[in-house]
Amino acid sequence: MKKTILTLVTVILVSATSLFAQESTASGDTVKTSSGKSGPQSKSYLAIDLGLNTFVDGNQMPDLKPMGSRYVSLNWHHTTQVGSNSPLFIVSGLEFAFNNYMFDKNYVIEDVNDVTQFSRAENLNIQKSKLTHSSVNLPLMFMLRTDKDGCDNGFRIGAGGFVGYRLGAHSKLKYNQDSQREKDKTRSNYNLSDFQYGVTGVVGYKGLDLFAKYNMNELFKDDRGPEANVISFGLRLNLE
Repeated sequence: MKKTILTLVTVILVSATSLFAQESTASGDTVKTSSGKSGPQSKSYLAIDLGLNTFVDGNQMPDLKPMGSRYVSLNWHHTTQVGSNSPLFIVSGLEFAFNNYMFDKNYVIEDVNDVTQFSRAENLNIQKSKLTHSSVNLPLMFMLRTDKDGCDNGFRIGAGGFVGYRLGAHSKLKYNQDSQREKDKTRSNYNLSDFQYGVTGVVGYKGLDLFAKYNMNELFKDDRGPEANVISFGLRLNLE
């Protein structure tokens, strides 16, 4: 699965490079900086990711409620043009991400002797059972753009990677018992992996992108929980 995703990203980038190279050859425009001199462009901006999470290779994981398994990320990105009048940009920055996994069919998460397990609560009427964790991530992506001034008024496609570190985690359980509505919130790391890394890609036009992220690290530490990887996907709103 990991090799297939990496191969797909490579094919997309090679195809897009050919497309943008043809467009650059056809256009003889010269990009100028604010000082009026030709040169590479660079800028910083904020972005918000709104999307969903799902498991890959997660045969030991419970099913998720799709609309409750939300992904949110608050991003600061910096783009730098590679050479004057070039369609190629490098994107770096800082991202604060929040992953939510809402479990279906009355499954609850437990830490039993430092091993994360899932069990079905047969005697509870569960309204919500979810795991949430936050992380800080450092992306590095190569992006091809038709707007070579980097002003977000054209088409773009990019791919790259990211590394990150988990900041915190907790579970939340809402259920009815004896005609009473109960709510339990437990702060625990649930043996989640501390460090994360993976690949990411975007396709966008003007101020809106479609993004996807694949965590190549497993969700839980080795031998401390079920084997599963996470894919996050959705919309990115660029605030420039």
